[in-house]
Formats: sequence, C-alpha cells, structure tokens
Amino acid sequence: MRESHQEDPDVAPHILCVTAHPDDAEIALGGAISAWCHAGLRLTVAVCSTSERSAAMSERRKNAAARAARILGHELTWVFPHDLRRVEDVTEHELVGRIDGLVRESGADAVLAHADCDSHADHRMVSRAVLASSRTWPDSALLSFGVSEPRTAAYTRFQPSIFIPVAGHLESKRAAIHEFHYDGKGYRDLDDDAMELRLRAMGSLCGVDAAEGLSLLRVVGQTRGARALAWLLRKVPDPSSDTANGVDSVRALDHRE
Repeated sequence: MRESHQEDPDVAPHILCVTAHPDDAEIALGGAISAWCHAGLRLTVAVCSTSERSAAMSERRKNAAARAARILGHELTWVFPHDLRRVEDVTEHELVGRIDGLVRESGADAVLAHADCDSHADHRMVSRAVLASSRTWPDSALLSFGVSEPRTAAYTRFQPSIFIPVAGHLESKRAAIHEFHYDGKGYRDLDDDAMELRLRAMGSLCGVDAAEGLSLLRVVGQTRGARALAWLLRKVPDPSSDTANGVDSVRALDHRE
C-alpha cells in the first residue's frame, strides 16, 4: 500500500476516479480534473472497460484515453488491463474485489465514481461496486459525479452538493474529449456547444462562470478523506474566473454577494 501524506494539510492528496469507460471522466469532470492537476493534485482515472469487442478497437480507445490524460494531467490505469469484457460481463463481486485492491494499493484519499441514478446500466454497476467497496476504506472520502447523458430524465436527477469552477479549463476539457472522436467508434460525438451551455448553466447555480458538480456521499471527520475534501475545495486556479489567483470558491461566492 502506498503511503498517504495527509497528516500534512499542504500536501496534495491522491484522488482515485473510477469509471466504466474511457471518456466518462473527461465528460463528467474534465474541467475539474484539469484544474486539480494544474494545482498539484495527483489524480488517477481507473477505467473498467473499453467496451470494444476487438483488440484493435480496444487498443485504439486506450490510446485515445492516454492522449486525453496527457492533456488534463491525470494518471491512467485499467481495472481489467488485458480483458475485452464489457462491464456487464464481469460479476459484481469480481468488480468489487478489484476496486478493493485498487483503493488499497493506491492509498487513495478520496474516491470519485458514477452516480447511482445514472441512465447507463454499466455506470450504475460501477457505482454499486464502489459503494460496496467503500466498507473497506472508511478513512477515504466518497463522492459521485454527474450523469453524462443529458437526453434522459436521469440527467436532472443528479443534484450536486459541491460545485467546482471550471471556466478556465473548458478548452482542455474539450480537447481531451475530442481525442475520442475518431472514425469507426461505436458512439456519437459530443456536442461541444451544448456541453458548454450545460456547464455554464451549472455555474449559474453557484455564481461562477461555469462549473462541474459532485455529490458527497461519505466523509469522516479528522481523517485523510476529510483533509482531501478540504484540499479539493480550496484554491483551485481558474485563470478566467474569480479563482484566477487561487481564491477559494466559497470566498468568491461571498464576495459576489
């Protein structure tokens, strides 16, 4: 198990983001990931499946994910690295066991995963597995991120309790997502304009130019998870907004009032 340095509140925590597929993290949290990594956070995205049936297409999607990771600044790992199974082909207990190991080996101070209200069955399965796994890491914070598919009623069911300003990181988010736009893929391209409108609409809920949302599921006071959460909420540089000079987002809201 890797050592955690969260006894020192000025040392950036390690965050583990568990997703069903490549591009899930970029779509849901690409702006926040870019902001956090530029602020010195260590963040690892753990992807369960490429959801591709051929080795060639799987490798193509993995390469796209690696390029996106370089753009946003996070590390990338694969929950089942040499396996072409889709998430729905994996037994839930196997998935839970693998996540147990990932959190243990990484020493993650906080874990982010899909919301349980997601419209995608694979996303809900990963959400359930992370929740089940959380019994083994009570000192780590647990948060969920929003639904990536806006064309279903599930999109509006996700109610964020945490807002991360991302106006200065929209271009990085867009560039990372574009790495997944290639011929022969089995999914549609994301509408850039609609995506930005949704981010700006979320920003309007909390008084910033654009935001991405998270929901806090569990944090225990006086643990490394609590310190990690405090770090995530403080001094995130966002060059085009009120956080440009490392101003805490809560302070920015107070100033607007």
